[in-house]
Amino acid sequence: MNGMFLIGIPKAENLQAVKIEYFEPNHEIKEITDSSKLELAVKITGFLNYSVF
Repeated sequence: MNGMFLIGIPKAENLQAVKIEYFEPNHEIKEITDSSKLELAVKITGFLNYSVF
């Protein structure tokens, strides 16, 4: 809600993989390579905002 929309997100067909990383003491990295899940990952970015503060 408070922030600016992400821009410059590539199209799903231009991606080979997406890595999702969450920094915690036992942080885990997930890599998505399935084409249907790559498309979902790109669509999800429409809900994300970048907040400077």
